[in-house]
Amino acid sequence: MTKRQVSILLFTAIEWFDYIIFLGLSPLFAKIFFPQDINFHTSLLLTVSVFSISYVCRPLGGTVMGILADKYNRYNIFKYSVGIMVVSTILMACVPTYSSIGILCLFILLFVRMLQSFSIGAEYSLSFVIMYDHASSDKKYFIPSLINAALAIGVLAATLLIYYLSYMGVITPTSNAWRYIFLFSACMFFASWVFRVKAYDRTQVTKHNPNISLFRVLQSEKYTVIATVAYISFSAVGFYMFSVMSSTTLNSLGYSPLNSLMISSIGVLATIIFIPFWGKIHDLGNPFKLQLYGIVLLFAFSFLHTYLMYLKNYPLIFLGQFIFGAILSINMAALPSYLSKIFAINNRSYLLGFTYNIALVIFGATTPVVIVALSGLSQYMHIIYFGVICIISALGICKLEGGLEIKDISSNRSNHIQPI
Repeated sequence: MTKRQVSILLFTAIEWFDYIIFLGLSPLFAKIFFPQDINFHTSLLLTVSVFSISYVCRPLGGTVMGILADKYNRYNIFKYSVGIMVVSTILMACVPTYSSIGILCLFILLFVRMLQSFSIGAEYSLSFVIMYDHASSDKKYFIPSLINAALAIGVLAATLLIYYLSYMGVITPTSNAWRYIFLFSACMFFASWVFRVKAYDRTQVTKHNPNISLFRVLQSEKYTVIATVAYISFSAVGFYMFSVMSSTTLNSLGYSPLNSLMISSIGVLATIIFIPFWGKIHDLGNPFKLQLYGIVLLFAFSFLHTYLMYLKNYPLIFLGQFIFGAILSINMAALPSYLSKIFAINNRSYLLGFTYNIALVIFGATTPVVIVALSGLSQYMHIIYFGVICIISALGICKLEGGLEIKDISSNRSNHIQPI
């Protein structure tokens, strides 16, 4: 593991720590950024809607910065994306509340979240490409899989921090503790930026000659793009629904916020443990078949998982959440490498950035809203939704696998290149 790869993982963890903090603090933001006379469930739904709407900037960030990364070099692109994230995180800590400036605070909040989405849309997908292109041939799945393990570490750290502060009674509508959290994130971003700059060798730069006509490329690759979006849906919805947003589901079932956060963190911990393991297995086995097995197995287990939630037996719930995370890790471990090998190397950064983030807009961004909306309906409504997603994803990966068998023979898309 090189210093450059470690720096990518470090930044990914911090990036998602900051991003998930917003979701974890949604109940608080529902109280301080909206009028007090609005029903809490409505204001909570509007709060997660801000999170979802901001996702529209992710494809823009992934595409624009991806084109620049393919055409020039990743060092400068990294500096710009990190700079945007640092500035937007500082601004997040300074957003005034509704009691200060009224409805205008919502527009400021949305603008700041869109800046953060632009940055993370560029950095996260670009990390896929860097880690995949420069991994050794015997670790093509293991090394890139660590990106999602780092993501889960950031999510777990954010969850545990919110759990601790809530337990201590620090997070209240009258407290500024949430501002200090975002300022702390900004400091960590800057520290990781310094580490990554020092680890970067500017004398070794890989440049490509991309076809920057996005619409022309999308026209020729339209079926691949559609299948890729469908394939990503499973990991996006699965991770948000049963790891990140499971605390919201548990709250609706009468669990205390603290217990809900702790149960949610169990699932995230399982992904941290099992993602590297499954990354190794993918290098040794057949990633296509393993992912199909993972989709079927997780959908089947989701019924038992939901039933355990209604039993309110904590040991069984902890076990069920851990098993769910372990199964979900099968697909999360393969995702970075499987996505990276789909597109030709000269267009890989921006096409992956565009496609991956479009999928998150369609599926990932809507998941928090769907969870909140379905929380008051039948106990298995979200399972039906997840079942539809499983079918869509399975069809997508089957379509991709058929195409990749042909493309790998004709264009050798997954060639290993020297480290930058």
